[in-house]
Amino acid sequence: MKNLSVFLMLLGSFAYQPVFSENIVDIKQAKNNKALSLKINGANSSRQKAFIKITNKTNQLIKLIISAGDMLITPTTSTQNLIITKTEEIQIQPHQSISKNLFALCAEKHDGCPGSETQYAPGKKATGNLLAMAEYLDENKLYDDDVAQNAIWCISDNAELSQIEHSNKTIERDLQTMIAKHQNLDLEKELAKIKAQKLMSSSFSNRRRITSFHGNISFNLEKDAKVNLVLLDPKGKTVATFIKEENFQAGIHKKDFAYTDANIEYGLYQLIILADGKEKLRRRVQLR
Repeated sequence: MKNLSVFLMLLGSFAYQPVFSENIVDIKQAKNNKALSLKINGANSSRQKAFIKITNKTNQLIKLIISAGDMLITPTTSTQNLIITKTEEIQIQPHQSISKNLFALCAEKHDGCPGSETQYAPGKKATGNLLAMAEYLDENKLYDDDVAQNAIWCISDNAELSQIEHSNKTIERDLQTMIAKHQNLDLEKELAKIKAQKLMSSSFSNRRRITSFHGNISFNLEKDAKVNLVLLDPKGKTVATFIKEENFQAGIHKKDFAYTDANIEYGLYQLIILADGKEKLRRRVQLR
C-alpha cells in the first residue's frame, strides 16, 4: 500500500508538470527585456531602412513580433524617425544572434534619411491614420513600392496628394481616399486640380526648357565623407552635378547650388545627396 501511494504521488507530479512554450514579445517589450539584447540602426538600403541585431540570452526559444506601424525613434534631431511597413515574426533560438534588415520608411519628410550609423530605439506604436496607412501597405505588399514613402509622408507631413500614383488604379484610389480623409480634402475636386496641373505641365514641357536655376539644400553627415549632389530626371538619368567628390566633415551643412545652360525640360526632378557613394538624402524639386 505504501508503494502504491508513492507511485500515485510520482504520477501526480508528472501530470502537473508545466509545459514551457516559446516566449513571445513585441519590439517595444523587447527594449527592456533582459532576456534579449537588441540593437537597431539605420540601413543604407533605399527600402529596408532599418537594421536590427537581436541576441537571445536565455535557454528558451523567443519569438519577436515586429508589426506594421511600430515606430523606431532616433535621438538625432536632423534625421527622420522610421515606421515599420512589413510585419515580421523572428524566431531566435537559445543563445542565438540574428541580424536582418527591416522594411521601414521615413516618417518626417523634412529631415534627413538615416545612415548605418544612425541609432534607433523602439517607440510608441503609430496611431490613427498613420497606423492605418502602415497596415494597408503591409496588407497589400507595398512596403517596397515607390508610392509607399509618399503615402506615409502624406499622412505624417501632409505632403501633396499629387505624389500618389500607382499602376494599379484600385490601390491608387485607396491611397488617395485615405489621404484625402486625413487631410480633409474633397477628393474629386483635388483629382480634377491634379489633372489640370498635369495637362499644363505637359504643355509647358513640350515647348519650354530651363536654361538656368539655383537653390540650396541642407544635409547632415554623421561622419566625414566625400559628397556628391546630383539632379536626376524622371527616368533616373543624371542631368546635373552640383557637388562632385567634395570632402565634408561630420555635421550639418547647408549648400547653395546654381546651374546655367542646363537646357532641360520643365518637370519634376530629384536632388540626391550621396555620401561615400551611398544615398544620404533625396528631395523632389519642381522646375518650371
